[in-house]
Amino acid sequence: MNIPFDEPLSLSDLLSDLGIPIEKVQLVMLNNKAVHLDVTIRPGDRLALFPEGYPFFVDWHDYRNTPKPNAKSVR
Repeated sequence: MNIPFDEPLSLSDLLSDLGIPIEKVQLVMLNNKAVHLDVTIRPGDRLALFPEGYPFFVDWHDYRNTPKPNAKSVR
C-alpha cells in the first residue's frame, strides 16, 4: 500500500489514521530494520507491520521490550 505524505509523522499517528490499534502490532520494520514503536516515519520510507500472533523465527517480543540504546553510551 502506498500512503503519500509530505512531512515526517509518528508511527502512532499513522496507525491511528489507518484505524490500527498500536497494541495489535507485534513487530515494525522500517527500511528493513526492526524498530521500536515510537519511530518517526519519513516520506520515502518502507514500513512493514506484523500483527500480534504472527509467527517469527526470532523472539521479537523481547526486542520490543529491551531498552533503547543510549546514543551517548560507548561500548
